[in-house]
Amino acid sequence: MFGMIGFYHGKNIFAAIPRTRAAETARSLLIKLPGLDDRRLKRTTGPGSGWVTYELESANDITDALTWLERAYETNS
Repeated sequence: MFGMIGFYHGKNIFAAIPRTRAAETARSLLIKLPGLDDRRLKRTTGPGSGWVTYELESANDITDALTWLERAYETNS
């Protein structure tokens, strides 16, 4: 997780945000949601499998980002 800030539920990581240039852009949010298919999410490599990237394009995307984080938290608990 070099250059990333990881979010954990117990011992399970469910999300990461870039602290440096570790992701595609500084506005990328990496979320662990295996098997999820949504046009706003892009499959990516991460620490393990099932990671997607959500790109925050404006402040309006924060609500959706929080929804994806909640879903990842529940899925990976």
